[in-house]
Amino acid sequence: FPWILLVVWFIIIYSKVREAFWKQLALKYGWEYTKGKDVSREKALLFKMGHSPNISNGISGSYNNHSFHIFEYDYTVGSGKHKSTHYFTVFEIKFTGAFTHLYLNYKNDWYSNAPSMFSSLAKISLPSEFEDKFKLYSPKEYEVETLEIFTPQIFALLLDSNWNYDMEFVDGELIIYRRKKFNSFAELDAELVKIKKFIDILSPLLNRLKLTPIGDISHSLER
Repeated sequence: FPWILLVVWFIIIYSKVREAFWKQLALKYGWEYTKGKDVSREKALLFKMGHSPNISNGISGSYNNHSFHIFEYDYTVGSGKHKSTHYFTVFEIKFTGAFTHLYLNYKNDWYSNAPSMFSSLAKISLPSEFEDKFKLYSPKEYEVETLEIFTPQIFALLLDSNWNYDMEFVDGELIIYRRKKFNSFAELDAELVKIKKFIDILSPLLNRLKLTPIGDISHSLER
């Protein structure tokens, strides 16, 4: 079956091209190339979707004294002829503070990691122009903590920058992701500028926040 050999050859070549792209990116930024990561203990909703999670390439470094990891991630849903794989680029930034689990879904990409329908979710009133593009998920009873982060300034920044990412605040990390693989340095550079501006505004708050659990009410979102 020559076509099988051709497919295998293409997969190998494509894998080497993607690896070379990320290794060059690491040199460009002065960061370290990384390959693979265990996501079994990650709490973000993204890493609880589907099966066969995989991190193929990435780079790690720091920005303004924050540990910063950018990587390609994919998972699979279904099996056999009904199987499909979803591919993402993920930006993961660590902070010194602690905060409740929040998920902001960008609605226009037709993708969502919505929490389980059995989750107890807060009802938060958002500006109408913001609700047209985003859906914000927050644990019930943690409305005040949510609005400490999602201030009018943040709403305006996301709208003005044409923000087109999903993101989660969880376990002292900000995890920003988009259902896309980047193929050019210029395109990734432009996105990183936008993300760094967002980090610059939020980092003073996220570094000093101290999560105070409300009784036995969970501050996590669950699938």
